[in-house]
Amino acid sequence: MEGERMLAGLRCGEVLAELSEYLDGNLSPARARQLQEHVRECEPCAKFSAELSAAVHALRAGLRTPSLDEPTASRFRQRLKQEIPDLA
Repeated sequence: MEGERMLAGLRCGEVLAELSEYLDGNLSPARARQLQEHVRECEPCAKFSAELSAAVHALRAGLRTPSLDEPTASRFRQRLKQEIPDLA
């Protein structure tokens, strides 16, 4: 990565490679703190991190399970049983 900086013991490329895992809460606490420190000190990584975080949160909000009223849920289950008999 051109213009890559080394901050908090991490290069920008390492931050970008681990950002998704960070947003999912899959990094160790120490690694997460290190990544946070780098992002606080690095404007390009902070900008990318904010954009990715906003996109992930928007997707998660849009993927929530919709609630169905009982008649609709019942029709849905019946249709699934017709389409996929092994579900019964």
